[in-house]
Amino acid sequence: MNRHLRLLNRTRLVRPSSLLNYRGCGIYSNFWKSRQTKVKSICRFNSRGFCSEQPRIPSGSERKKFSLSKVIKWLLLGPAVGCTAMVIIATWDKDWKRSLYFWAQVFPIYVHYRMVDVYTRWLGYDAESRTEAFTKLHNKYTNKIYNTAVHLKGFYLKICQMASARTDVIPKQWVEKLRLLEDSCPYEEFERISEIIRQEYKVKDVHEIFEYIKPTPIGSIFVFSMCCHYGKEVVLKIQYPGIEGVFRGDFVMARRFCKLAQPAHLPFLDETEKQFLTEFNYKLEAENLEEIARNLNNHPFWKNKVIVPNPIKHLCTEKCLVMDYLRGEKLVSALTVLFKNFGAVATSRGQTIDEFMEEQRQRKVQPTATELEIYRIQIRIRDFLWNTLAATSNYTFGLVFWLLGNPNQNIIVPYKYTPIPMNIKHVLDVVNEVHGYEVLMDGAFNGDPHPGNILMMPDGKLGLIDYGQVCNLLVKCIVRLLICIHNFDLYVSQF
Repeated sequence: MNRHLRLLNRTRLVRPSSLLNYRGCGIYSNFWKSRQTKVKSICRFNSRGFCSEQPRIPSGSERKKFSLSKVIKWLLLGPAVGCTAMVIIATWDKDWKRSLYFWAQVFPIYVHYRMVDVYTRWLGYDAESRTEAFTKLHNKYTNKIYNTAVHLKGFYLKICQMASARTDVIPKQWVEKLRLLEDSCPYEEFERISEIIRQEYKVKDVHEIFEYIKPTPIGSIFVFSMCCHYGKEVVLKIQYPGIEGVFRGDFVMARRFCKLAQPAHLPFLDETEKQFLTEFNYKLEAENLEEIARNLNNHPFWKNKVIVPNPIKHLCTEKCLVMDYLRGEKLVSALTVLFKNFGAVATSRGQTIDEFMEEQRQRKVQPTATELEIYRIQIRIRDFLWNTLAATSNYTFGLVFWLLGNPNQNIIVPYKYTPIPMNIKHVLDVVNEVHGYEVLMDGAFNGDPHPGNILMMPDGKLGLIDYGQVCNLLVKCIVRLLICIHNFDLYVSQF
């Protein structure tokens, strides 16, 4: 026992007389409960040397019993406290609020798709049954995806614009809905736009810089407004304050979701982030726009086929970009009109638009782009000859009939204006060729060439806009790309 007392004295935490309050049978006094763990371990280890009773195992009544009610209480209380804390943080942190909204809207959709994928595989559904099951999901969540992108704006609007051009990956129902974002995006109030302009150019009134500004933008992810600068119509692109931080936060959230849902797409998302972050310096975009315009507008071949707006360099800042206004129709709108015409033809045949398009695709002989252009020229010539004859008749015989009391004045032969269909093959050929020229010859090309960035000009040219994401290739990269294309052609020619 003296050995045990000396051991306890070395700890200098208790007095030897206090050992009388401790029992080595496993029951602690209040004194020992308040001591350090090291002392309690020593006393428990050495207690048998001076305790008259042998240590005993606590009875069942002394041991803690399992309580199901406590487990349920903590299972319910834990998530409730966590959700409450996140909601409180989201009330004053906008990034948290955006993240919560994103996960609340998108994660249930992902879970539903994953569940359908798992149980259709597990139950042995055939390909047709799986397609039918996923089609129901596409129809169900199309509007929800669209509304989520419109509500969050920023990166999510931009990524949906890019997705609308990927008909090979994105479901058809989603593509048709997301294409609305290419030409009609929500925008901010004009008062806020005016305030940004005044702050950026350090003026008291926006009319010191621009004669007028149309309050309704002409669409895009940021703000585009048509205005007049010294008698010349220009386009003003404005960057909202803090939008770069919002985009960075959105990329972090998108990367987390992609890591969960589609880890294979992470490299693509990383490259997209690098390109997106170059869009926030409008001075750099003005330089890119000037380079592309110099390469194409002055080229002897491309100057008659495409046009790129020139920036007004002395009005371009890091937050404002001013460029020439191209008075053209969006390619998306032109395609919409074209498909409406197809729908009218299909209806006259008693077919649906899908049946009509499938019939056209299965035709063995399709007119080439040159043949379609000849057909368009023939329509123009026919209308011109007809209208010339009509004008001659109306201003000779028609004038006599008008003097005799013709109620239609001098018009006896109606004029003809045949709608000229768009040569979609020619348009696609030009789009492919000009982007191929940018990549393989200039080494500078648009990294975001969706249909919303292509205009149909009145003179038949294609207007190329929005060069915020310009990729520049080194000569060695272009050479490697050409070698890859050549090797691929050799591989395909073997079959």
